[in-house]
Amino acid sequence: MRRPLVCSRFSDHKSYSKLFTVDLVTRGTPNPKGKVLIIGGGIANFTNVAATFKGIIRALKEFKNQLIAHQVKIFVRRGGPNYQEGLKAMRLLGESLGVAIRVFGPDTHITEIVPLALGVDVSKAKSNAGAGGLHSVQVDTPPAQVTVTSDPSDAVGAIHADGERTQPSDNLVHFDTKSSSAARPSYRPFDANTRSFVYGLQPRAIQGMLDFDYSCGRANPSVAAMIYPFGGHHIQKFYWGTKETLLPVYTTFKEAIAKHPDVDVVVNFASSRSVYASTLECLEFPQLKAIALIAEGVPERHAREILWKASEKGVLIIGPATVGGIKPGCFRIGNSGG
Repeated sequence: MRRPLVCSRFSDHKSYSKLFTVDLVTRGTPNPKGKVLIIGGGIANFTNVAATFKGIIRALKEFKNQLIAHQVKIFVRRGGPNYQEGLKAMRLLGESLGVAIRVFGPDTHITEIVPLALGVDVSKAKSNAGAGGLHSVQVDTPPAQVTVTSDPSDAVGAIHADGERTQPSDNLVHFDTKSSSAARPSYRPFDANTRSFVYGLQPRAIQGMLDFDYSCGRANPSVAAMIYPFGGHHIQKFYWGTKETLLPVYTTFKEAIAKHPDVDVVVNFASSRSVYASTLECLEFPQLKAIALIAEGVPERHAREILWKASEKGVLIIGPATVGGIKPGCFRIGNSGG
């Protein structure tokens, strides 16, 4: 049986590691059965997958003739930031090189491409495994048959002109959040149905909150939307487990409140210079019942005035200069540890 060369991780800035790997797989006398190169990786948190694949593509181009001579077939599995662009670039590379390249995203388990690359029939294993078996492998198409297209809609993930984003296997998760959550008593500001706005572009904090929600088994994410007054309305992608979900970004609280009647908490990441004005704006909406203020260095006069006005309106203020908090199984505030 052919022995695959598995490359589990590549450095974004050290191209020699990629060149060395491709050089290894093309050494020696060509095997009449060909060779298999598996470029497999998990779901990255912060690595720019598209940038990583640029280095891999440069290495593969340099060894084009050797790859063809050794009949190398390449199987790629990766997930993480900008993985759609990276995988699409790899697919298009197969056409220009004349090398069979198949790509898979996070909807395919990281180990599923190994039997597929080796030509192992896993249909029997799938039937024995039942509902918990492999779910993404297709063995009816030989690995060598690769179809590559330059149509943008055929990318691993595509964004259409109307803003709707589509992906194979429906990898986007959608939530039913139309119904408002039941009112909670003042002494219980957070529960498993708590929904919040995050003021400011804080993708790392939001991803941490969503990871907490997913780990706790919440039905819906605790973050409904972001509010960022210095940019236009747009959508940002986040992970929900191994799948993805989209969160809207609004420019005003008024617009966000109108769209999300179930939200009653705000996590305010505004700086000490603007936290006063943004918090007073929050207090204009009776729907909001709890506000966490992350900023340090808020003037004492501003902090006292915020607390006095919040007390008048029955709103809970956490902070300023709070490190956040966690209610187990229910809600995590921002970048709270634990």
